[in-house]
Amino acid sequence: MEVESGLPPNAPSMRYRGRNMTRASVVVTEREKAKAAELKVSARTVQRMRRRYRDQGLWGWWIRANVRLLEPTAANRLRVIAAATEVISGKHATSTGTKSRVIEQIRRLLDDEHGPDSVRLPSKATLYRLLEVLAVGRHTFGSAVTRRQTATKPDRVYTPTTAARPGELVNLDATPLDVMAVMDDG
Repeated sequence: MEVESGLPPNAPSMRYRGRNMTRASVVVTEREKAKAAELKVSARTVQRMRRRYRDQGLWGWWIRANVRLLEPTAANRLRVIAAATEVISGKHATSTGTKSRVIEQIRRLLDDEHGPDSVRLPSKATLYRLLEVLAVGRHTFGSAVTRRQTATKPDRVYTPTTAARPGELVNLDATPLDVMAVMDDG
């Protein structure tokens, strides 16, 4: 609003004479440059912000400026997130793959569910960031052994147990063991 009108939002009167950039007599491009220096961004960024503010109001400017700060996956479409979650959740028993292969599987899944090219995928960089967020704690792109162990780990919390008397707690090992037994007679 300062760049548009030359006055800060809560200026006491039209005779406001604060910072140089807020004087109404200063040309708009000079106010853009001053605001860019204040925000430590380029003048082109301020121009884009100003255009979005003019076209869509405060909401349009805020969405573009802050949606990435809220959540890394917030800008992605829900269909892409659902498909990526489904593909990643099916990866616990397979060998370690690449992110580009997972992106191709997401593309195929979306085409099967919604028709060919009906869901537009975000850029590769955005998809890579999305996969990083969705794969946290699953080891999807890490060690296959760790991924399988994590997937088969029971949901319960491991708690220590206490036995009050001998024989109250017994651990049985059911591991198969091949043993050759030889009697006295051979």
